[in-house]
Amino acid sequence: MPSTVAAAGHYANSVLAMQDAVDRGFAEAILLNDRGEVAEGTGENIFFVKDGKIRTNDSDADVLHGITRATVIELARDLGYDLEIGVLTVDELFAADEVFFTSTAAEVTPLACIDDHVYATEKPVTLRYVRPICARSRAMTNGIEIGSRLRTKRPRS
Repeated sequence: MPSTVAAAGHYANSVLAMQDAVDRGFAEAILLNDRGEVAEGTGENIFFVKDGKIRTNDSDADVLHGITRATVIELARDLGYDLEIGVLTVDELFAADEVFFTSTAAEVTPLACIDDHVYATEKPVTLRYVRPICARSRAMTNGIEIGSRLRTKRPRS
């Protein structure tokens, strides 16, 4: 069942993946789609940063397109950041300079490591670009009700 279908069966995949990750000593799992491409975390969308470019997957990746993901994409574009949306591979995951999750609960959360691969503790894009995006995201989503974003004025700089 595609991840875009928000049904009980989809959430079972996430619960099982999270249980497996925790049983193996990890805090979270990263799911692949049926084509072996990077899809998402168990409750988060995923972004990579490579050479200063922010990347995330597109609608063909079979992911739930979260409100925070959409807000980060919109704000990154509005603020002129280099953003690419397309297929994400496992090789790119490990070659990335930075990786972060987005969700309503996690907001924007940088990943320290995946399996035995440790990412640099300095995260220039995540810290310099994503924190302001997160702050603006919170300001823009102050009126969210049951998954829909109400129209609000953009915060002034």
